[in-house]
Amino acid sequence: MDSHEKSRMLTFSDSIPDEHLIYGNFEGVSIKNSWSLVELVTYRKGKYLDFPYFGSGMPVFTPKSYEILAKFVEHEVEFLPFKYEEQVYYLVNVLNVIDCKDKTQSDSKGAVFKGDLLPQDTHIFKTPIDMNSKVYATDHFVEIVRKNKLKGFDFIEVWDSEDNENMESERKRRYEEALNAINSMPGERFSYEEARDRVEQGKAVASDKWKMQLDKDGTLLLGQLKEDDGEYLWMVPHFIPPILLGNQWHEVDKRK
Repeated sequence: MDSHEKSRMLTFSDSIPDEHLIYGNFEGVSIKNSWSLVELVTYRKGKYLDFPYFGSGMPVFTPKSYEILAKFVEHEVEFLPFKYEEQVYYLVNVLNVIDCKDKTQSDSKGAVFKGDLLPQDTHIFKTPIDMNSKVYATDHFVEIVRKNKLKGFDFIEVWDSEDNENMESERKRRYEEALNAINSMPGERFSYEEARDRVEQGKAVASDKWKMQLDKDGTLLLGQLKEDDGEYLWMVPHFIPPILLGNQWHEVDKRK
């Protein structure tokens, strides 16, 4: 489940304190009792659709989508309110973590689920394997969204019990080929500190699935290569993940 590419993109405002829970990892644990209202701002203008994009990857409900969908998923998620353009929107913290991925097959055939472990009344869920990066929606949820004509939801079929295994395998193969192409590019390898210096000089640098460059306004962008379509998912980082500080980087083309 993702936001449509034409949806408005939201990002952190400068007023959010560093210790706020919005910067944490959402791993199926309730944080509602410790949550405080914050404000998000527009990073990239787009259409005012019902499912805007937020750089952290967490689903976002507008007042309209919340009003329609909350009653269907309230037993699977918690809603964390925030302000955006004088309205209350909601981050959707998915608490419904289901260990239903077939680990023996998913590595070689893409995403393969054990249907008997997925309750029939499931609408959205995460799995322990990829809970930091994926939110899955069932056909029930997709049907509700489409029936109510909500806009901005982008559903990519990742598994079908009959014929979707080959599609997932091909998608994973293309992703691995893209990573191999990035990692095998010729040229000098250098530290994170050197990488940041070159970015400030207008260069673009990459390290495995990560990429850094400046936007047209000179703001640092951090991109992560997406497995589903091979494009970069860009955000303005409030902090740099520590794992990137020890990586080796190299120059790449500056393009999105």
